[in-house]
Amino acid sequence: MAEKGESRSNRALKEATGLIAVLAWTLLLGAAITTARMIAIRYAAFLLPRRQREAAEQAESPGTSATSA
Repeated sequence: MAEKGESRSNRALKEATGLIAVLAWTLLLGAAITTARMIAIRYAAFLLPRRQREAAEQAESPGTSATSA
């Protein structure tokens, strides 16, 4: 009987370890994607032509009109 109890606890421990590993990989992947998004947004200003940047800035601020230059 003692071996069956140990077997069950070992199985539960292995399942918990697998769940922790999956959670760790999920968090790592999420952090990598978030970092890549943040870098892309930061440096998009250098990649876009000036007119596209100005149009994007005007679209972000709804209080100003596009014709008031």
